[in-house]
Amino acid sequence: INLAVYVAENVIRNCNGVENEQVIKCRIGMMIEIAESKAVYNEETGELKILGSGAMDDFDYQDVPWDSYSSGIKTVTISDGITSIGDYAFQDCSTLKRLNSKTNGEFNIPAGVTRIEEDCLRATGLVSVEFHAGVTYFGAQAFRDCKQLKEVVIKAPKYTIEANAFGKSASEKDLNEHYGFTANQI
Repeated sequence: INLAVYVAENVIRNCNGVENEQVIKCRIGMMIEIAESKAVYNEETGELKILGSGAMDDFDYQDVPWDSYSSGIKTVTISDGITSIGDYAFQDCSTLKRLNSKTNGEFNIPAGVTRIEEDCLRATGLVSVEFHAGVTYFGAQAFRDCKQLKEVVIKAPKYTIEANAFGKSASEKDLNEHYGFTANQI
């Protein structure tokens, strides 16, 4: 059974049809297949749900499946089975204010995520983010240009922060000065 077609026909009514094999646009939402994961976007609420398990796909800057909806994405919910947030996944989603949270500005990383990949949350509206002890990798420019970011908490005993992950510098001193950064160790 094609899960995307099943959902479109049986859950999300009044579909406009299939645009291509991967995307189904509907009046109130759409489903996108991404490798082993699925993404469902509801245009009315601005919520994007990433479902499935394993690592999210890494995207190129111009090929994020929900890119045409990025200006309307306000909330992202990532299922617990996801292990990484892929390259460029939510870059330039400037209205993105919540990740696995009901509170604006709050980003909660799901328990299974261990890697935050390159540019994945660049230029979003996050204000604070706390990383559980399992998150051990922060890709280059992952949070660059998050102009509202005020607080970063990393609980992992050891981790890697790539160049410009949180801005122009990845040094603990700069992170502390700019973001109220707390960490166990760099």
